[in-house]
Amino acid sequence: MIKRTKGRLTVCIVLTVLTLGWIWGNSLMPGDVSGGFSGNLLKWIGRIFPFISPESPQSGHMIRKLAHFGEFFVLGGLLFWLGGMCFKKTGQAVIPTLAGGILAAAVDELLQRFVPGRYGCLADVLLDSCGAATGMIVILIGYTIYTKHKK
Repeated sequence: MIKRTKGRLTVCIVLTVLTLGWIWGNSLMPGDVSGGFSGNLLKWIGRIFPFISPESPQSGHMIRKLAHFGEFFVLGGLLFWLGGMCFKKTGQAVIPTLAGGILAAAVDELLQRFVPGRYGCLADVLLDSCGAATGMIVILIGYTIYTKHKK
């Protein structure tokens, strides 16, 4: 069990809600707005890494998929941190927090189906869920290392 204090629990809940707000807020942006945001981000990345072409459709697709994975990586880590504080054993948090990550991914893609210029797809639910699972694994490994070195 991850040590729970009122302050830690509050911080974790607030960060989780803000992350969900960020994810779902991005999904509610019309396709042209979202595409412009991705394009600007790609231009900025292209200045840092000149081998990445902002004009390449593959680069745009890749940046959007990495953003999806990254958002859900953070969400998965936060959900697992929260679950670790709410269950007696950290391992008991795995299934509920993974289910929460998958549910958030499904809602994210469902929202996009109702936004002009956007579409939701099952492949993105899978990608988002993998991001959440990876975030959970990183928190679990970090917590395990922390507790072993603490003793």
